Amino acid sequence: MMKTWVHLSYDSKRTKKILLFFLFLLFGYGFYKNGLSYFFFKMMSFSDALKPLWFVLIGIFCSAVSFLLFRKKDFYSLLIEGILVGLLPPPSFPLHWFFIYTFFFLLLARFWERKTSLIPMMLFYKVGLIGFTSLFQIGLQNVIEQTTPYYYGTIDVVLGRGLGGVGTTSIFLVVLLFGFLGSDFYYKKEISISAFFSYTFLFFLFFFLHPESYLLQDYFNPSFFFTIVLFLPRNASSPATKMAGLFYGVGVGILSYFLIHCFSIQEGAYLSLFLIYFLFLLLHFLWLLRQKKNVK
Repeated sequence: MMKTWVHLSYDSKRTKKILLFFLFLLFGYGFYKNGLSYFFFKMMSFSDALKPLWFVLIGIFCSAVSFLLFRKKDFYSLLIEGILVGLLPPPSFPLHWFFIYTFFFLLLARFWERKTSLIPMMLFYKVGLIGFTSLFQIGLQNVIEQTTPYYYGTIDVVLGRGLGGVGTTSIFLVVLLFGFLGSDFYYKKEISISAFFSYTFLFFLFFFLHPESYLLQDYFNPSFFFTIVLFLPRNASSPATKMAGLFYGVGVGILSYFLIHCFSIQEGAYLSLFLIYFLFLLLHFLWLLRQKKNVK
């Protein structure tokens, strides 16, 4: 049994096609959830219902401009990047701020991408969005959800009625995506699985110890599942060895639980991965220093 992960170009191309297909599905559901469904019931104007579409179109435009300026030719990566950035902001995020932030971030990212890969870059992009939403107190609900009392059960949350980005709330589609990506040889599914089980263990441990403080649907946090499927295993700077990868995933799962359920940070999974990412970079740096001292 191999103790490290291997990256194959064939798997990479196949993965891009699978990822692009599911990003379209996630966008379609997000478009319906945050726009079209309310327009059909005459609760939202047509222009307001188009807002999820504008997020994606702006994302694709900004990505295309940055690709052209730096003469990068990769159509699949352009679409993946553009659609993904359009799925990440909260539905109520102002479009003009989204355009400004996305445009300048992607320009800077072109300088950065030689040292990292698309997915870690998107992790930093999302953490920046979280900073914006916290600074300007932008909620994760769409306009109708902010003004109308509602209650979603467990099935509703799993299918995508929970809180999160424009197109990141469908746990059902994200789990299907994991099933397809998990068949790729290089996809680090063990990291995702370790994060999932550590988060699940802690949730149900406290669920049974303090049943009065938890609801079952609280377990299904859309941002957590989106993070461990799209960001966690595809992080180019995640550990190359499988043993270190397991610790990496467990750390993300444990920290995600505490940020989400103890500190009430709905999108705490992104922040937990961000923190664990830098922790492992620091550990790797210290290990390299020790190796140099041993050589001397």
